Amino acid sequence: MEVFLVWGTTTTTKDVSRIAELVKAIEPDKVQLNTAVRPPCEEYSNDAAANVQANEADILEMLKRRPCTLDQICRVFGLHKNEASKYLGKLTRTGQAREHRKDGEMYFSGVHDKEAKHANV
Repeated sequence: MEVFLVWGTTTTTKDVSRIAELVKAIEPDKVQLNTAVRPPCEEYSNDAAANVQANEADILEMLKRRPCTLDQICRVFGLHKNEASKYLGKLTRTGQAREHRKDGEMYFSGVHDKEAKHANV
């Protein structure tokens, strides 16, 4: 089974949970998750994102799957930049997420449990 994740369309916690339910029901031999590795030619949007209520754990789970910019996080979860920055600040201060620059953009990524254990040794 191949699943293409599109930011703001199929990447909310609810969407990913629904995909996981379908995978369990279909029981494929293999699941391949894909995302765009370059910006798409068209900007995708989902008005439903404004209704999503995010918390620190939701943001961290997304960042463990794929690095994101502040703007991407705000779009996916319908958050104001100040609120998203508050969550990102705590996640980076506690070592659960890290910042890195790529192509002039600041990205945030989640630190997986295995990485965190090695960093604390």
